[in-house]
Amino acid sequence: MGFHSRTALERMGFAALGRGVQVSELASLHGTARIALGDEVRIDDFCVLSAGAGGISVGRNVHIAVFCSLIGAGKITLGDFSNLSSRVGIYSSSDDYSGAFMTNPTVPADYTRVDTAPVVLGRHVIVGAGSVLLPGASNRALPSGRSAWSSMTAPPLAFTPASRRGGWATAAGSCWTWSSASWPDRAARRQRMSVQGSLAATLASRVYLALLALVMLPVYLHRLGPEAYGLIALFMVLQVWFQLLDVGLTPTLARETARHRAGALSAADLRQLLRALEGLFGLLALAAGAALFLGAGFVAAHWLNVEQLPPNEVVLCVQLMALCMALRLLGELYRGVITGFERFAWLAGTQAAFGTLRLVAVLPFMAWAGGSPTHFFGFQLLAIAAETALLMAQAYRLAPRAGLASPRWSLAPVRGVLSFSLAMSMASVVWVTLSQVDKLLLSGLLSLADYGAFSLAAVAASAVLLVSGSLAEVLMPRLTQLQAQGSGQAVQALYSRATQWAGMAAWSLACVLAVFAERVLWVWTGDAALAAKAVPVLGLYALGNAALAVGAF
Repeated sequence: MGFHSRTALERMGFAALGRGVQVSELASLHGTARIALGDEVRIDDFCVLSAGAGGISVGRNVHIAVFCSLIGAGKITLGDFSNLSSRVGIYSSSDDYSGAFMTNPTVPADYTRVDTAPVVLGRHVIVGAGSVLLPGASNRALPSGRSAWSSMTAPPLAFTPASRRGGWATAAGSCWTWSSASWPDRAARRQRMSVQGSLAATLASRVYLALLALVMLPVYLHRLGPEAYGLIALFMVLQVWFQLLDVGLTPTLARETARHRAGALSAADLRQLLRALEGLFGLLALAAGAALFLGAGFVAAHWLNVEQLPPNEVVLCVQLMALCMALRLLGELYRGVITGFERFAWLAGTQAAFGTLRLVAVLPFMAWAGGSPTHFFGFQLLAIAAETALLMAQAYRLAPRAGLASPRWSLAPVRGVLSFSLAMSMASVVWVTLSQVDKLLLSGLLSLADYGAFSLAAVAASAVLLVSGSLAEVLMPRLTQLQAQGSGQAVQALYSRATQWAGMAAWSLACVLAVFAERVLWVWTGDAALAAKAVPVLGLYALGNAALAVGAF
């Protein structure tokens, strides 16, 4: 066979080109700017190397035999001294063949579902003739010289571990092949949800929790009293302000997770980033929680206008709030990982379950333990701790391992995403300032009883933000993945439709609440005097929230 000369190879513009590289003149290489070839690499006749956004990295002394193909948007890595026998196919991208989506690249991206994940072959790995590796397949060499295959958790169509079929073994290694039994059963393939399905699950959970809150908040008001409800309203406002402490790192982690699924970020880099952010979030949660915990006396004595509740009880409530919010800040980190993997159905179910626990199960607990605000916030602390532990377990279950050792803690991975996180942080600061600064100031200007009445109207008006908030959560990982795959037209079309949905939903609901504000409040609370007092707040806040919802897009 004839091989390209060194001069011809250099003109192809490889990302890296080692010494002694031999590439057949009958091989086809696409995207050479994203292909790196190490020393003494040989690529035989009729091979196809098509590098996507993740690129192809070939180590030294690697042989790729005739009719092999390496194709896909995710990164493909062949370790040093690895070998591909003839007719091996490696795909870092694959269509969804479940029947829920259309397939092949001629179909618009809106109607297809392409799963992308890196494929990694370790050093001294031999892939037998006719083998096919799908997105997420990874390999490491065992001390005995054999090869161990595994599947990453993200792609639904990755191979299960290979089985050794009779075959042969030598001192150098064992021959491993794929049988038809290596394919997962169709029922076991984890299906990715479409944008519509993800939105439906997220929106259903948020609507359910919003309706549940609308039902339960008047119950708290009548059972605990206006001042105790004022503490609950303060708790809700402080939770929003605590979100600023993540400085945009939660959406950044969701974005990087989505990039990993698209093949643009390796499993090792994702795990290192998660480990770095865990330490950073732990420090932030500890510092902010300790500050509020130690300053609870000042808040109770000099900020809140308490008239009836015992001062010591108010101090203890604020301290419990501090612990709750520190745990919630940690939980948001793991929620970002789960969001990036687009497990919206799981997230929606978990949020609905723990929301029900916090909002409803607290009443029988208080009937058993006592009816004071302290018991209310103590139960919230227990529920939030359990939810954070579950989110952490799910995030680590989804995070790819691929035989990686636990990374050492370092802030170095954060530097690479700092610019994006700061941009997201500035957006959060603007959003929270516009939507929450008035609520924080009024908590110190109004009596706790009047603040509770004001908060009821503000909570009702927040229903306007349900659709836009759900859309934003669902769209970010999907848009990130489409962008990483180079589907610019699909990004534009999806964003355009989402903006129209958000505008129609927000303004329609806002107008209804503004026109029928008094009736809505009266039906909700059953208190005509309270409804008459809160009418202006509900009408103005509903229209303002509609403008915020549309402006956020």
